[in-house]
Amino acid sequence: MLRLDSIRRKLLVFALLATLIPSISTAWISYQQNKRSLTEKVTRELQSVSAQTAREMDLWIKERLYELRVFASSYEVSENLDRMARGGRAGGEQPRGRLTDYLRSVRDRFADYQELLVVNGDGDDVASTATPPTPSRLPKG
Repeated sequence: MLRLDSIRRKLLVFALLATLIPSISTAWISYQQNKRSLTEKVTRELQSVSAQTAREMDLWIKERLYELRVFASSYEVSENLDRMARGGRAGGEQPRGRLTDYLRSVRDRFADYQELLVVNGDGDDVASTATPPTPSRLPKG
């Protein structure tokens, strides 16, 4: 048990408490402010990185959509679809085979695509780079 019967001991305890309480208080306040500051900094950094990633993903998707539009509007695709609709052949070669060969050559040049698929107006698969083709599910419209 701590006995405070002498003035000397009372002054020593008072001096010790007078030193420790402000030091502990200052350390606690500093810890809280640093924690808040770091949390805000991390939050701002995450928001910045997220926004940059979203912009890059948006650009990547726009580029892929542009490529797909170019592929879909190519002469090879439209001409072979017309021949298939008329039931004709392209120089003795089946239009479906030519279309599949075209799709494979495009896929070989553009590694971002796992499978390229052409569907007709009814949503039926016409040609694909996969064997067997992945079934397509187009929205009703």
